[in-house]
Amino acid sequence: MSTGLNVRCENLKYLNVSDCFDLTDIAMRDISLNCGNLTYLVVGGCSSLTSSGLGYITKNCKKLEYLDMSQTEFDNNIERCDTLRSLDLSNCHKLSDEGLRLVAKNCSSLLELNLSYCDLITDSGLKIISWSCPKLQKLNVKWCTNIGKDGISSVENNCKNMKELEVSGMYRLPYWPLPHP
Repeated sequence: MSTGLNVRCENLKYLNVSDCFDLTDIAMRDISLNCGNLTYLVVGGCSSLTSSGLGYITKNCKKLEYLDMSQTEFDNNIERCDTLRSLDLSNCHKLSDEGLRLVAKNCSSLLELNLSYCDLITDSGLKIISWSCPKLQKLNVKWCTNIGKDGISSVENNCKNMKELEVSGMYRLPYWPLPHP
C-alpha cells in the first residue's frame, strides 16, 4: 500500500493544495518529483506537512516563481531556488533568524516576501534578508514583534526597489522618517 500520491503531471504549472490538512510529507515528495514544471504552488495551512516535506518542494521544483508555505511547520529546510520571486512564510511560528539566513542564502532573487506573524524573527534576521535580497520590492513583517528600528532601517538602506512595506502591529518601532522620493 502506497502512502504517497501517484500523480504524474509534468505539464502542471499551478497547484493549490492549501488547507489540505492530511497532506503528508510523502505526498509532497511525490508531487515535487512528478510535477517538476510547477511555477506556482500553495501549500499554506497544510498542517500535517513537516519541515522535511516542505524541503522537497525547493529541492525538486526548480522552476518555482511563487511559493506559499504560510501556516505550516516550516523552519529552515529550503534549498537553492534561483527562480523564486515570491515567498509567503506568514504564520510560520517555528521560523527563526537561522531559517531566514537560509532563505536569504538560497532565494536571493526574491521580489516579494511575507513574514507576517513570524514572532521569532528579530532585527538580525531582517538585516540578513535585506543584505542578501536587495531586489525586494514588497515586504510584509506585520506583527513580527521582535523586529525594531534597526531591522527596518536595514531594509530601507539595502532594498532600494522597495515599493510596499507592511509594518503594522510592530510596537517596538518608534516613529522614524522615511526618505521621500
